[in-house]
Amino acid sequence: MSDLIFQAGGALPANSAVYVERKIEVEALKELRRMSYLMLIEPHQQGVTSLVNWLSWNLRTTNYSFTVIDVSTLEESNEAAWYDNLS
Repeated sequence: MSDLIFQAGGALPANSAVYVERKIEVEALKELRRMSYLMLIEPHQQGVTSLVNWLSWNLRTTNYSFTVIDVSTLEESNEAAWYDNLS
């Protein structure tokens, strides 16, 4: 059973054999390579974490750096504390 490639929940690894590349992945990757700012806003369980994993893996394999900043925590703290968490 350990050779099964499907999983029933959670984010897929970036290089998963079952990851379905969508149009948004190609567009997001193109924009990030152009050094564009990209904000992902999507409800839970819509594949955002899998997309972030895929983008991060793709960019790292081409010598780009990739950073994710979760701005949803901003409302839980003051601005100074939020910026302190970035370092």
